[in-house]
Amino acid sequence: AATIAESFRVYDRISVTHHMGSTTFKGSLLQLPLATAHCVIILGECKVENEDPIAVDSRSLTSAIALRGVQHQQPLVGPQCGSTATKKKKRFKLVTELLDPKTQQVVEHHDGLRQLGSFAYSASLETGMFVMGSADKRVYNVVMQLLSPDVGITPQITATPVKHFLHAEKEMLSFFDLQTRVLRRCGGVLLGWRLSSDRYAALNPAKTEEWLWSAASKDLLLIL
Repeated sequence: AATIAESFRVYDRISVTHHMGSTTFKGSLLQLPLATAHCVIILGECKVENEDPIAVDSRSLTSAIALRGVQHQQPLVGPQCGSTATKKKKRFKLVTELLDPKTQQVVEHHDGLRQLGSFAYSASLETGMFVMGSADKRVYNVVMQLLSPDVGITPQITATPVKHFLHAEKEMLSFFDLQTRVLRRCGGVLLGWRLSSDRYAALNPAKTEEWLWSAASKDLLLIL
């Protein structure tokens, strides 16, 4: 019981606040604390059963466009710790889920939409996972463990500082070298990494190429 209680302490700093309103109406979006937001995620949810995915995507894109418009109308963050200087307003990260492949084609050929933020194509990801699973039984078993809620231990993907797997301040290590250390230390599977100098994570990188890793860096390993 004590172990379970300790595992939930990491959520003590998280609070949930509900805001009711239309996701496409600027008046409702203005009530959101966008001025202090770091990231906004728009999920593609159906309002009615069997709603056309294109209709869901249209609503999601409308919300994304409205959010960027509202962001410029919100006030700057006020001064902190008695300072008279006003903190500069920061552009939050925007991630939008899209369901229909046709919408993906529209976004890829429209510069204005691509500049709104990042897009997650959930249907493409699901299809790709099951295609890989059908080709390799080992991949299939991993996919089933990730999707099944009935397994004894729910698999989790974590981002862990690389310094925990280094034996010196600096080392030249390949993907295979790091995977061996990850497996020995925590029994995990190395999926890739996110370098502090890169904007996006690198999944399934080159396996034999060696990289210079530093314990002083903020590089993260993505582990399953």
